[in-house]
Amino acid sequence: MQATLTSSDGEWEFVLALLHPETYATEPGLQSSLHVRGQQWDGDHYFPLEVSVQGLWLRAPQLLRLRDRLTGWLDLPIANLDPAKLDGEHILSGLPGQMLSLRFGNRPEIPSSLKPVVTVNFAAGSLSGEFHFATDQSCLSGFRSGLGDLAEATIQHGVAPDGRPQTAARR
Repeated sequence: MQATLTSSDGEWEFVLALLHPETYATEPGLQSSLHVRGQQWDGDHYFPLEVSVQGLWLRAPQLLRLRDRLTGWLDLPIANLDPAKLDGEHILSGLPGQMLSLRFGNRPEIPSSLKPVVTVNFAAGSLSGEFHFATDQSCLSGFRSGLGDLAEATIQHGVAPDGRPQTAARR
C-alpha cells in the first residue's frame, strides 16, 4: 500500500509505503518506508534531490486520524476549503529514535495562498530532515485515498477503522 502526496506544482513528492502490519509494545502499527523526491534551487539552477528511509514504524491509529482529518476537510464545500481549517501537526511514528510528522500550516518561505502548506519532519537514528511544499485538494485527495487503503490492513491486524484496538467481541 502506498500513500503519495505531491506538491501543487508537481515538483515535490512524498511517498509513504505501508509495508505490513506489526505490533510494537501492544500498539498496532505498520512497518513503513518514506521516499521524498524534489528539487533543490541553488540560486541559478535546480538539482534533483531524493531521499529514502526504510524501517519506520508508524502508529496505525495516528495514520487513521490523519486520514479522517483530511476527509473532514476535503468534504467541505469548495467555498469553505480554507487551508487554516487543516492546520495542525500529525505525529505518525512511534519507535524510540524515529520521528515522522506532517504539519499543515503557513510558513514564512511560502507566500500566503489558498493552498495548504505541509511540512514533513523525519528522523531515523542520526539521519534527519525537513521539507515543505504547497499542495492542493486534488493532491490531498489522492494521499487520503492511499491512507484509506490502510483501513482494511489495520482491521485485519486488529484495529477498528477509527483507530481503536479491536477486542475479540468487536471483530
